[in-house]
Amino acid sequence: MSKADLHYLFKLFKQTLMRMPVSDAHDLWHMAMEFFSSQRAYFDQILDILGNVISVGGGGRGGATLACTALDWVLQNQGVRCAREMYNRLLALPGPSLDFYKHCITFESQLAAVGCEEAAQNMCKLYDSALKLYEQNIELWLDYCAEELKAGRSDAASSVYWRARKTLKDSTAFIEAFQSLQN
Repeated sequence: MSKADLHYLFKLFKQTLMRMPVSDAHDLWHMAMEFFSSQRAYFDQILDILGNVISVGGGGRGGATLACTALDWVLQNQGVRCAREMYNRLLALPGPSLDFYKHCITFESQLAAVGCEEAAQNMCKLYDSALKLYEQNIELWLDYCAEELKAGRSDAASSVYWRARKTLKDSTAFIEAFQSLQN
């Protein structure tokens, strides 16, 4: 395929992806990512378009789902480093969704489970970043505590526990659920 043809197809994808609601365009996004995956400059632009669509509010829950799908695709096809670059890019946009944060946390948690120390650190950073936006989310606090306990870091879990107690407006449900984590 010539460079001119490739550029023409990119422009066509770009125009279509920017105009279609995210909820209607999942297959098209996947097709664009797959098609341009071997063309790094175009692929990066596809991710920029995705970020733009998500940041202007056109994403909603569909945008979070698409971001998760894109992260999985990048991980599978381009590796851990590229996946981290991508999720950092999307998390830097205004108002990243809790669902996308959880997906990134799961990604790092799976790597940490196989002994990647960097992943454990990244997971904690993701939890801390998510909790800045979603500080009243009891489930997120509990998940963070559970991850720390699972990793054998009881001191870190205690620290998260006390932060949660200070931060949550009503920590009763959190305290009860945390006690069941320890049993």
